[in-house]
Amino acid sequence: TTGAAHTPARAGMFTELNVAFDADAGAAAPRVLAVVDHLDAPSSWLIAALLGARCDAPQAVVCVAVERAPKELVALARKVAKGARDGARRAVERGACAFVDAHASPYGGAWSVGDGVGDGAVAASASGMPGRELVDAIARAVVDVQRAFRASEPTEPTEPVASSRTCVIIDGTDALEPMAKGAALEKFLDDVYALDEALDVIVCAHGDVGAASAWIDDNADCVIRLEPLKTGSAEDVHGACETTHKTNAFRAEGRARRTRARYAVSELGVKITVAPSST
Repeated sequence: TTGAAHTPARAGMFTELNVAFDADAGAAAPRVLAVVDHLDAPSSWLIAALLGARCDAPQAVVCVAVERAPKELVALARKVAKGARDGARRAVERGACAFVDAHASPYGGAWSVGDGVGDGAVAASASGMPGRELVDAIARAVVDVQRAFRASEPTEPTEPVASSRTCVIIDGTDALEPMAKGAALEKFLDDVYALDEALDVIVCAHGDVGAASAWIDDNADCVIRLEPLKTGSAEDVHGACETTHKTNAFRAEGRARRTRARYAVSELGVKITVAPSST
């Protein structure tokens, strides 16, 4: 189907982008969704929309803040995650979403992100080194959000069914590269991947840097690649998204393995224009 509309992050936006988190949600193995952007087609809006949508699903979420501060991600989610705009904020307030600050002090348990994100928010931090200490901080945050999430699971039949999986979003793997070259960065990603078999790992990387490209090639079940328009930007279209499924982990039954769409970001949300499927 070809069309354009402001679509909610909860389901519509990712349906348009051909990503289905419930496609293989019962799999007893980690799943990897990679977002690969471009200097002229940044992914801030998509990472924030993913954060808001996964919190609103509802799903327990740990976000490793490498390139953007927690406050910025939550604020951006409120703008672009139409249909799930308060998902991240509400999850932070009840402890079902935690932020791991890759550049801050060692993990200390419950901590308020501050500046309006929500009192009593659970957050975590590490020493600024993509090694075992950062992985341990993420692991402890996963335990924290899982505990808080179970305590706040929906009880009303009208509320969405809670996901049994935990989502870990790594916002900017390339920014970790100066701290650890090549193999060490891949080892860090391997260790995060191995934390829990019921884990959805969302990795954000820059295609024109490529620090994590080999790991993504080997491990990603699905890749969303953001690209600038070949003819330059336009007022109503800012860039293109190509979604490629290497497995069926995030592919809904009957959907194409590769799809393309154009997007435009505004104060009203994100407008997605879907191109006809070809493969």
